[in-house]
Amino acid sequence: MKLDVMQDRLNPPFRRFLCEKGEMLVAIILTGICTELDDPFEKAVQTAKKQLKIGTKDVLSAYPVKSSIDARHPEKIKLVYSVGIELACDEE
Repeated sequence: MKLDVMQDRLNPPFRRFLCEKGEMLVAIILTGICTELDDPFEKAVQTAKKQLKIGTKDVLSAYPVKSSIDARHPEKIKLVYSVGIELACDEE
C-alpha cells in the first residue's frame, strides 16, 4: 500500500519501521472495537480492517493490545478491544 494513501486515511501522522525482512511497516493501534462476549478475536480484527478500509494482503499481523469488559448494561455485555495492526507499506 502506498504511504500517501495510508496517510490520507490516518490522522495524526504515523511512524514507519524497518522490519527484519527489510520491508517497511506501519504499526497502528485502533481503540474502542466492540464485539459480543462470545465472538472470537478475529471479529475485532475484521472490524479494524473495515475501519481502516484495507484488505487482508496489507496486514502483516494483528494482535490484541488490550481488552476489557463493558458491563454497563447487564443485558448487553460486550468485549472492547484495542487492536494492534502492522501494515506493509512502500518506502515512499
